[in-house]
Amino acid sequence: MEISAYFTITIKGTDKIIDKSECDIIYTNNKEVGEATVKIEDNGKGNYAIKNTVKKTFTIKKRTTGEPTGLTGIAPSADGATDGKITGTTVGMEYSTDMEFTSPKPCGDGETAGLAEGTYYVRYKATPTTAASNYVAVHVRLNTVTVVDANTKVTKHKSGTSVTVTVTIPTGKSFIKWVYEGVTIPTEDVTKQEITFTMPEKDVKLTALFEDIIYNITVTNGTPSAPTAKYEKEITVTADDPATGKEFDKWIVSGITLSDEDLAKSTVTFEMPASNVTMEATYKDVIYKITVMNGTATPEMAKYQAEVTVKANAPATDMYFDKWEVTGLDTTGMDLTKTEIKFQMPAGNVTFKATYLTIEKFEIYVVDGTKDKSPAKAGETVTITANPAPAGKVFDKWTCETAGVTIEFESATSSTTTFEMPAREIEIKAHFRDVDAPPSVEIKVEGGTGAGTYIQGESVTITANEPAEGKVFKGWKNASGKIVSTEKSYTFKVTGATTLTAVYEDTPVAKKGLSGGAIAGIVIGSVLLAGIGGFAVLWFAIKKKTFADLGVVLKKGFTAIGNFFKNLGAKIKALFTKKK
Repeated sequence: MEISAYFTITIKGTDKIIDKSECDIIYTNNKEVGEATVKIEDNGKGNYAIKNTVKKTFTIKKRTTGEPTGLTGIAPSADGATDGKITGTTVGMEYSTDMEFTSPKPCGDGETAGLAEGTYYVRYKATPTTAASNYVAVHVRLNTVTVVDANTKVTKHKSGTSVTVTVTIPTGKSFIKWVYEGVTIPTEDVTKQEITFTMPEKDVKLTALFEDIIYNITVTNGTPSAPTAKYEKEITVTADDPATGKEFDKWIVSGITLSDEDLAKSTVTFEMPASNVTMEATYKDVIYKITVMNGTATPEMAKYQAEVTVKANAPATDMYFDKWEVTGLDTTGMDLTKTEIKFQMPAGNVTFKATYLTIEKFEIYVVDGTKDKSPAKAGETVTITANPAPAGKVFDKWTCETAGVTIEFESATSSTTTFEMPAREIEIKAHFRDVDAPPSVEIKVEGGTGAGTYIQGESVTITANEPAEGKVFKGWKNASGKIVSTEKSYTFKVTGATTLTAVYEDTPVAKKGLSGGAIAGIVIGSVLLAGIGGFAVLWFAIKKKTFADLGVVLKKGFTAIGNFFKNLGAKIKALFTKKK
């Protein structure tokens, strides 16, 4: 194919145009794109005799064409598939995945198949005489479904296919409904967690709406900062103050996981989990210490209200226990002078200190005798011995000459004897009698007064002490255990040394449930049983007649005996009438 240039021929210096038929026009290299030459010479057919030849060079450029039209992108069947295509293509076209056509590929006749999802750029191919056309962008794509719920996710689908979407619910939320764009969801489906629709020819957006779930906080032995809370809300729980003698131990929880460190805190703060929470504060006994100076404690550690015994150490020589000094314990009503004390442990540490005093010793003065020690402390046993008796005399007895002091000698009539030292200075005297004089006799009294030394034949009165509560005086017994008197104050003549002991017994329990008449019936019945075989007992106990009736009955059967019991019945009746 030859390419001609467009030009006009004029006579030099004029505007006169010469017809091309009057010239020979010769082209060189005018078949391809590039530089071409045209030479013009007079062919002698015209009216002008042109002597010169004109030669011109011109450029042959490639022809341009318009961009392709009528192209349609067909999406692949699924995301990742390569069965997409472009329809409307020709073999004179090419496509590329980039606008620079770095690696163009030829198009098919009618359609270009085997395409993955994407945007393709299509143009007419260049020829030796034609430049490549401008490109058009053809979208071979799937439409997107964007789901906004706990996590935003995007999926791709071909129009006309069925799409199912299931909501992902965030922790601590409950699903309300779907809000949709690009598709129409039936009203009855918008509240369903799973929906199905047909993919339209456009992108779809589905937004899930949620609301907070409100969870309960149940606390035993404590208080939460709020009774309910949503997920991740900060909550503080404080345990109640412990009871006396207790301290917070730990939390027992369900519905939440806490560290061992937090479980041991009486006040704990946490973020609300996606569940109800139950917490119980537990407590344990506080163990308190008992510190004892100069003594021991059993036990040495104790909980509140446990029984504790403290015992003082034995005193050193010539010392005696005085009292306890106590801190940390209310000692009201306690006898702090006892060496052993029991108490209930208070809610705190306790300190006991046993204090001691030096034992005071007292002088002993012995007239006409000697002692084994002096001074002596109270309660100590002292041995005394009388001096040898003067001529014509023999030892008779010992006496305490100190006013207001009574000494009980082991044997007041023995020349060598012992006694228990009182808490004061005393004078003891040995007495002697004529050899032919009657000896003194020692009368010892236990549980009463009147003990001492007496001369045989002398009259002595001893008196029993008042009985303790719940007891009554029974009598005096001698050394052999025989009751010699039932009189509280007993007077007798001294016949020899003896020891008399006051005897007491339990107070009799008063009988209940029997009236005077009933008691009388029993007494009378007992008497009659001994005398006449018990007929009146049965009659009186069952019939409960009067004492006069009893006499009448007896009189009818046994006149003489009846008169006796009639009088007896009247006397007993009078006795019980007075007691009423």
